Amino acid sequence: MKNGLKFALTFGFGMALLQLSALAQEKPVTMNAPTNAPKLSPKEQKDNISYAIGMNIGTNIKRGGVDLDVDTISGAIKDVMADRPLKLTDQQAQEAMRSYQVEARA
Repeated sequence: MKNGLKFALTFGFGMALLQLSALAQEKPVTMNAPTNAPKLSPKEQKDNISYAIGMNIGTNIKRGGVDLDVDTISGAIKDVMADRPLKLTDQQAQEAMRSYQVEARA
């Protein structure tokens, strides 16, 4: 896998997880607090965190105000996760990210 794209995706997911962690810390819950929420299965937990990360990424993209193709983003993530050949070189990916950052700041 290309190191630059791997770093960019790792950084993006890391930022999403940090934001989720910070959000969780804003409303502390005591361990002894009674709850009526059903215990989630491992699949439900995986689905929830996956969806939460997607929400976070989507919110950040929307906040940036740049028109992006969500299906292409999803495809790139799937390609990386499945170790399939990537459609951009590291250099092309870095240039695309620089262009996005410039456009998002404008």
